[in-house]
Amino acid sequence: MAKQLTYAVGEEFCHPYSLDLIVERRKRIFNTNYKVLDNNGKLLLQVNGNPWCFQRKRVVVNSVGQHIATMRLKVFSWCRKWTIRRADHSSSERGNALFTVQNSHVLQFNPHLDIFMANNLDKNARDFNVVSSRLGNTCKVYKGDAKIAEMNYCFALGEFLTGLKTFRVQICAGVDYALIVSLLVVINENC
Repeated sequence: MAKQLTYAVGEEFCHPYSLDLIVERRKRIFNTNYKVLDNNGKLLLQVNGNPWCFQRKRVVVNSVGQHIATMRLKVFSWCRKWTIRRADHSSSERGNALFTVQNSHVLQFNPHLDIFMANNLDKNARDFNVVSSRLGNTCKVYKGDAKIAEMNYCFALGEFLTGLKTFRVQICAGVDYALIVSLLVVINENC
């Protein structure tokens, strides 16, 4: 029996085997850049954005620079709601919603996120959730009760001076790594 794929951004981001990724976040005065690399150092995705942008718009591009998705923070929302939309230049950006991400509760000490797919009409039943440790060092992504990914922060001494933060991400087979990277970006931007 074939394993069912778990994807939100696209099937092309699902691998038939488990995947270990390295995500590097470089924060500078005028931009924040995330690079997603495999274990061989090959660039898979990039997420770019301006830290001073009011809506915290982030653009996800693949290794050849093709626009894949756009992430935006809804400015006036109690639960810090992010909307991730497919990059489709033929239609308006208002359509093509892939999924939304929001904090589970208005006041919380350690981030818990609820993820709702665009086709989910019952907004009381989340499709995925992210559970983070109190310090934000580890995050686990669940679909129902099954863990589909884990993200670990790798501390380095010089990161304050260089603005570089590194994460190790382990993703189960058949899971969309673009979805998982988007969730990592949301967690980092919410803190």
